[in-house]
Amino acid sequence: MALNPSTNATMTGRITAADGNYPFGSSKDETAPAAGDGTPYFKARADDIFGMQQALLNAASITPSGSAETVVASQYLEAIVALGSGLAQLGTDSGAADVYVVALPSGVLPPDALFDGLTVFFKPTNNNTGASTVNFGGLGVVDIRDENDNALTGGELITTSIAGIRHNIVTGRWELFLHAKSGTKVTTVVSTSSTHTTPAGVKTQKITAVGAGGGSGAVVGSGAGTGASSIAGAGGGTAVHELSGVAVPPSLTIVIPAGGSGGVALGAAASAGGNTTVTGTGVSLTANGGGLGPGRTATAGITLAGAAIGGTATGGNVINLKGGGTTPGGSTGGGGPLTASTGGSSSLGDGGEGGLNATGVSSGVPGAGGGATSVNNISTDFNGAPGGNGRVIIEERF
Repeated sequence: MALNPSTNATMTGRITAADGNYPFGSSKDETAPAAGDGTPYFKARADDIFGMQQALLNAASITPSGSAETVVASQYLEAIVALGSGLAQLGTDSGAADVYVVALPSGVLPPDALFDGLTVFFKPTNNNTGASTVNFGGLGVVDIRDENDNALTGGELITTSIAGIRHNIVTGRWELFLHAKSGTKVTTVVSTSSTHTTPAGVKTQKITAVGAGGGSGAVVGSGAGTGASSIAGAGGGTAVHELSGVAVPPSLTIVIPAGGSGGVALGAAASAGGNTTVTGTGVSLTANGGGLGPGRTATAGITLAGAAIGGTATGGNVINLKGGGTTPGGSTGGGGPLTASTGGSSSLGDGGEGGLNATGVSSGVPGAGGGATSVNNISTDFNGAPGGNGRVIIEERF
């Protein structure tokens, strides 16, 4: 609270009447030393100044240094700059979705009443799902409207975006002028089969589905004078689909397959990558997995085997992209084995590297094929490498 000199009982008769420069009165000199008809500089007056100064420091979380203020080192000026730059307007929310309760930082006092143009910023603790209200500083529950005084529809207030509201004294409501619908993008990477629920307020949605990569074959060593290279797994296909407005589905059912397994020497053959699917209202995407790479047994003669085929894709309205295929493998005489090829790439990256007298490598890239393996002049067997799992990427703009 601030003192009012013109009404303060201890100043009665000792204050110059109010005027345009001093609407609450000004001090006046005594007519003579110790006459008692002037304005004394008393404790309440000093505390008035101390209170104002300390309130500034406290609101800006500044601890006094203990040194007197100067033009080049003023903590009071630092406090004024900090508060004027937005600290005094940045609130914290303790409410729920659609019902926000905002308080200013500790030490910063809200006004006694809402006024025209009062501006507050806060980060919601919950996304809104429709029409919303805010109780700022305990001054009452008031509707939040958009710039055109329309009720919110959902998705304007999100936990990852600072909201800015300004009070309009004419409408008696808060106007939301800084919000998620200014173009905020949220990217969701889906790596396991699940259901994706579209958040409220999404205006556009881009879905990228990538099939799983195929596994590479194993090789069996046959000793000196022989060699062989298995075939790398192929990459999975990619389907990309974009929607906007009312066409954006409320939810998506997503199936994420595992990458094809690598072949086992003298055991199970490699397997192809599984198919990634995304379905929902108006959406039906299939990104087929990459083909498997056959294994080989080292021989002295030269025999080539066909390459693995990349997975296809269907349902995308932007692109349906085939996954990367692989080069042939086979057998050759020792001393000159075929190079173990790299796994087929997916739209997300390259396949695994091939290995000479070593197991092939899985690249770790979703949808990419496992690298081939080769053997030369030894009797050791090497297993193939698995392909990368399928993946779905959802990009949503509010």
